[in-house]
Amino acid sequence: MKPHFALFIVISLLLSSCLKDNFKSESVYEANVPLKIDKSKIIEQTIVTEPTELVSPGKIFVYNQYLFISERSNGVHIYENSSPENPVNLKFLQIPGNVDIAVEGDYLYADSFKDLLVYNIADPTNPVLVERIENVFDQSYLMPDYNPNYPIAQYELGEDEIIVGWQIQEVKEVCDGSDCMGRMFWGEPMRFGFNSDIAFTSSFGSTTAGSGSGKAANDFGGKAGSMTRFMIYQNHFYAINSWSSMRIYDISNGKTNLINENVELGRQIETLFTLGSNLFVGAQSGMYIYDISNSTQPNYISEFNHATACDPVVAYGNFAYVTLRGGNNCGGWNNQLDIIDITNINQPELKETIALNEPYGLGIDGFRNILFVCDGVDGVKVFDNTNSPVLSFVKNLSVTKPYDVIPLLGNLIVSAEDGIYQFDATDINNINQLSQIPVTSN
Repeated sequence: MKPHFALFIVISLLLSSCLKDNFKSESVYEANVPLKIDKSKIIEQTIVTEPTELVSPGKIFVYNQYLFISERSNGVHIYENSSPENPVNLKFLQIPGNVDIAVEGDYLYADSFKDLLVYNIADPTNPVLVERIENVFDQSYLMPDYNPNYPIAQYELGEDEIIVGWQIQEVKEVCDGSDCMGRMFWGEPMRFGFNSDIAFTSSFGSTTAGSGSGKAANDFGGKAGSMTRFMIYQNHFYAINSWSSMRIYDISNGKTNLINENVELGRQIETLFTLGSNLFVGAQSGMYIYDISNSTQPNYISEFNHATACDPVVAYGNFAYVTLRGGNNCGGWNNQLDIIDITNINQPELKETIALNEPYGLGIDGFRNILFVCDGVDGVKVFDNTNSPVLSFVKNLSVTKPYDVIPLLGNLIVSAEDGIYQFDATDINNINQLSQIPVTSN
């Protein structure tokens, strides 16, 4: 009897396997369906135009007397900003898929979906595209915003196709055997997808601005906000290109030459920031610190782990400041400012935590001991950080849903939902608005 019983078990398993392999199920549901475009069309649309109005401001960068503003996913506005009270709109670089900006010398660096573009801006009224470096960024890392209330439909991409957006459509999927189990959860399509926040995610530029009188100078170099994923340091261009790595290019001779293709940094990395020869990497699970005194070979120093959240980071003196934003695709629910002691760079230590509402970018004026934090409906929170890690709240600057800030020579530049603001912040107790570049409706 035992041999017959064993044979029965074998036959049953074989039949079960065959049935599973032949089993098909159909699932109909609403999902995010990708909008795709051929790369040749993107290249055709990459042109220099006359000045256009601001519609959806994103990241900002200041270089000497010029202000560069990313029009989210569409390009870069160039302003002459020697008088912050009256910025002058010069040109618009129409760049599909643009998110980040960096400037060094006569060159502007801007992403276009997976590619990196380099413009000669020796004459900012006549920018010239000189290079397109292909496939610098991983498409899955830069996925456009999608509706997180719906799953992402299965799709295939052609070799030269780019995902430029999403639309909600009814989709029908036929699953074979166990393949269905990866797509279904308790009878409903599984919710999954890419992090939309990363597309608009820390770093200052390569040059540190000096003190000033509250008016823009003409020769301080470059400075970015805290939400950028690429930066320039000592004639090298650093670009986060995936969820765990970055690439390094030599830009010393006016050409962009790849010298380190795969620098592993951590997990779920988002932002970059430099303080001296230390590189601070903001990640969804913490902050990584690297020594970049050898600018081509970053050397791991230490890390600080925190709750899962989106987190730009800035640093000055003996402290690093990290905002954590939860309740989004980054995961977690923490909304706070962490103040981390980096006196011993090998052992960063959390000293203080301040509750916030919906923090995004932040910036520090080390010469005036002022910390600025973008915090949703509260506008820009202003803190006196003279006695860090203990901060003294000063006031809120009333702007609509600020995204990022650049403290600069006593001035403050803010990218917000309703435009670009400039303030004279020379006196922390008497911060005055100088100008606003308003947004217009589509």
